[in-house]
Amino acid sequence: MPEKIQADGHEWKVALSDRSHRPGQKAVVFHNLSDPLRGYRVVEVDTVDIGSEDELHAMSEEALYELFDRSQPYDWPREAKAREEHVGHEPRPRDREV
Repeated sequence: MPEKIQADGHEWKVALSDRSHRPGQKAVVFHNLSDPLRGYRVVEVDTVDIGSEDELHAMSEEALYELFDRSQPYDWPREAKAREEHVGHEPRPRDREV
């Protein structure tokens, strides 16, 4: 697997987060190398599928592009394409239950 991919007009470094946000889940992080101001993208995966850096590096380039397509900008409220209930989703004050 390449440690970097070209997607969405930018170069991205692919890494597995060392933090677990939910039991049985790991985050694959795409760091934007060509435009650091754009930030990074994150997608959660089952640890059964990808539980270590070695397993991430063993993935095909096509599988990485599929993960990138599923990823969300970490700062999702500023990104129109982001979806709720994904990593990075922080409810805005009006979205929170009172």
